[in-house]
Amino acid sequence: MLTDELIKKIISEEFLLEYSYKTNEWSSTWKEASDILDKKILSKGIFLGDYGINNWGFTQKKALNVLKELEKYKAIILGGDVFFKKDNGVEPTYDNWDFKKHENETEIEFSNRTIKSTKKYIKQYKTTSNKIIFILDAQ
Repeated sequence: MLTDELIKKIISEEFLLEYSYKTNEWSSTWKEASDILDKKILSKGIFLGDYGINNWGFTQKKALNVLKELEKYKAIILGGDVFFKKDNGVEPTYDNWDFKKHENETEIEFSNRTIKSTKKYIKQYKTTSNKIIFILDAQ
């Protein structure tokens, strides 16, 4: 079974490149890590593929829960989009956010800043129903 610490290493690009170079077992380990992450994160959302968007969306409350999980792995949020869920699909609200890494900012600082700012954006987004869907672009 993979530990949270090993998952952190596996999802870092440097480890993946090193690991795939040194062994031929990369894909099975990545699959196991991916399955765990799917259960912890993606299972909280809804797949928007039926609406022509190849991504997962989360209600406000679930997006905030997902951010707590991503924070454990020091994920970086590159940005996100907001959609309105309708009976027959989703419609963009044209609200979105994005981040660029500051010069001299460490990866940890970048992660902390993007997670904190994304939480703030989602918390402050005015919604009174579960019809608002957030898509997070995380790395």
